[in-house]
Amino acid sequence: MATSNQKLTELLSNDSFTRWIRGTASESEKRRWENWEQKDPLHRELRANAEKFYQVRWDLDPADDLEFELERLTKRIDRSEQQNKLPSFKKMQPKNNSWGYRVSVAATILIILSSLGLLFLFNPTETTEQNAELLFETVETGDEERKTLTFSDGSLIELNAESSLRYRLEQFQGERVEVWLKGEGFFDIPTNPGGTQREFIVHTDDGKIQVLGTRFNVDTRFQKTSVVLEEGRVEVSGNDSQGLERASKILNPGERAVINKSSSEIIVQKVDVGLFTAWIDGEVEFRNTSLKDIFSAIEAIYNVSLEVESPELLNRQVTGTIQNPDLQILLNGLQQILDLQITQVDNEKYLISQ
Repeated sequence: MATSNQKLTELLSNDSFTRWIRGTASESEKRRWENWEQKDPLHRELRANAEKFYQVRWDLDPADDLEFELERLTKRIDRSEQQNKLPSFKKMQPKNNSWGYRVSVAATILIILSSLGLLFLFNPTETTEQNAELLFETVETGDEERKTLTFSDGSLIELNAESSLRYRLEQFQGERVEVWLKGEGFFDIPTNPGGTQREFIVHTDDGKIQVLGTRFNVDTRFQKTSVVLEEGRVEVSGNDSQGLERASKILNPGERAVINKSSSEIIVQKVDVGLFTAWIDGEVEFRNTSLKDIFSAIEAIYNVSLEVESPELLNRQVTGTIQNPDLQILLNGLQQILDLQITQVDNEKYLISQ
């Protein structure tokens, strides 16, 4: 305990570490501390304790007040120290008004209070919403950027380009995990990690997806939420225009649900899951897939309209693989494989003919 407390005090005296905790670190500092955090469970615990420290509003200023408070508290627990075998604290010598020094003293006070079970908020009027925000992590991706997130419980989340995921890291060890997604992400969530049943909930602007253990894709682009289930089982529920939850649907593997706040209905249909998760591996594979299914998936994934001049084309089947399946590469590949003519009419409409 004493070693952990000493380490916490040292970290809170480190300007780079405090910038990271407070969300003002540079990108290189963030990467450095994120790598440090992943190397040891103790590091994650230290980070969590540091975040709790920042929930307390330390208004004691200047540093002399902190020294006075530390000395006063030390005297108050002098008798209890022997009984409870608490570590001894010496008065800090020289005076210093720097932020790192003040944080170090404040952290020591925090350790004393924690040891006696006397931890309390110095400013109870501080809003809980502001304090809670400090405990959240937010991961974002830029244009043409993807990120893979792995967690200690075995969960894996792939974020597509221009997406963000907000979560609380410590929840992944608990019985209920909630994350907030904007953009597109693929989730691989283990069933009952550690032998304990838990809830995993993905929130979007249009509703939520509740799972136990499964693999599924969520896409919140184009003013709607699309959920495609690869394996397992999920419950999908939507919000109305006032944000209130309405009727829900259970998805089975190979099904896709579309949630839209402007509609009172959750639409469920059978799909080729591989077409919706092709972005993860950077390729799309067709196995005797009909053009009808391919065109339906393209319309859903890329929010475009494909107009086919000859309906008999929709019965043709395709087998093959196309690398890096952005919309233009995918359409060009189909055009060459099937000897089709695909003409772009406007930004969201294409005409397909032989």
